[in-house]
Amino acid sequence: MLRLVLASHGRLAEGMKNSAQFIAGKTAEIYTICAYLEDKVTLESQIDELFGRFADTDEIIVATDIFGGSVNNEFLARMRKQNFWLVSGMNLPMIVQLTMIKETDDIQSKIEEAVEGGKEMTCFCNPMVEDMSKEKEEF
Repeated sequence: MLRLVLASHGRLAEGMKNSAQFIAGKTAEIYTICAYLEDKVTLESQIDELFGRFADTDEIIVATDIFGGSVNNEFLARMRKQNFWLVSGMNLPMIVQLTMIKETDDIQSKIEEAVEGGKEMTCFCNPMVEDMSKEKEEF
């Protein structure tokens, strides 16, 4: 089974899950890890508990909030002993695309497409508006 895990500092992962399901529907098994919300709950224990529920045959995609952050680093360290796909810098367009991946797909290429899609949908809008205003004035 294909599992999608969203992991973040604080509640970002929950918000991403809710928004992705609002846009795309409940198309995938999405799990969240919201790190550092409770003093007595460690990130390591959250990951252990969640991964303990998955079968060895499951395909797992993990998306984290920021490359180089403690959440992403914990997953990076686990890649030596566990098999899963890891992407960082999650944004909503990327997550929506990840929810559409099927177990029968070429998962690596679909993840690469989702990462590119997330990059393409990231934009500084002010210059675009200025260009449109200039075009209107010239017309």
